[in-house]
Amino acid sequence: MTDSLARRERLALCDLALSVGPSAPTLCAGWTVQDLVVHLLVREHKPLAAGGTLVPALRGLTERASARLRREPFETLVERLRTPALLMRAAPVEALVNTTEFFVHHEDVRRAQPSWTPRDLAPADEATL
Repeated sequence: MTDSLARRERLALCDLALSVGPSAPTLCAGWTVQDLVVHLLVREHKPLAAGGTLVPALRGLTERASARLRREPFETLVERLRTPALLMRAAPVEALVNTTEFFVHHEDVRRAQPSWTPRDLAPADEATL
């Protein structure tokens, strides 16, 4: 059995993040690769704190959780991102919650690099997206 698209995109994003480094740009306005990795970790490992991205009253939780993570070495953050949070380890949950998220953010990093080129996706991956 092959890994899901969500899992493959997660791992490819982690590999690319380490390759380009924490200060590399992304297509997320104003975000570096480190900002993006922190966002994904808060989203997945601190769901209440992640709520601050949508609910202004929770914004302080998001900012504090993000600030704590930013103090850790970048490589540690990326390695943590490689392994899904416990709830996400169930393949159907990860596929539902993370396929689009990791595909889009992988592309955010890929396309912000000067040497990026379009990639061909397998028909099954295109159908999944």
